[in-house]
Amino acid sequence: MLNFRKMKKPNPDASNMLAAILVVYPVVSTVSYEPEDGTIQLSFAMKGSPAQESFEEFAQQMVDSVEAYHQLEGFYNARIEMYMEGIGETFFFHLKRDLATLSRGELSILTTLVEERFSEDIIFDSSQESSDLDFILAQEDRLDQMLSVARQMHIPDRLVGIREHERVVVYTR
Repeated sequence: MLNFRKMKKPNPDASNMLAAILVVYPVVSTVSYEPEDGTIQLSFAMKGSPAQESFEEFAQQMVDSVEAYHQLEGFYNARIEMYMEGIGETFFFHLKRDLATLSRGELSILTTLVEERFSEDIIFDSSQESSDLDFILAQEDRLDQMLSVARQMHIPDRLVGIREHERVVVYTR
């Protein structure tokens, strides 16, 4: 007798938010939401590993940039964590932020800093760069709305969004 588990469907608003992050920011290889601490984790895939000193310098630049942005926006005490993880010749730069204070403007700053610093080493789907501009602008507007809504909704499940060739997949974990 076969035993099929009923697959739990993720919250559609939260799923759409993670999918929109992946669509708007093609340098992000995976994005996940952790309900226990209310954080979003962005992961960037890279060839090779930066030197420890270079990573620490970059991490400080990221923290300084986020703090400056938050001062301009008028909120304080946002949580940000960064770490590197290597698997073979591929390394992942992970950036964790609390969802309660995250904005699309900040996402743009963070992804731009990563892309500029690791432009030679970052692995991403370059076919998305040529996506329809109107579609990307619509996704940006949608992401703004979803981030606002996400601050007020309860998301009980751990969600993971990944890029799979030219598609984006979000699932519960």
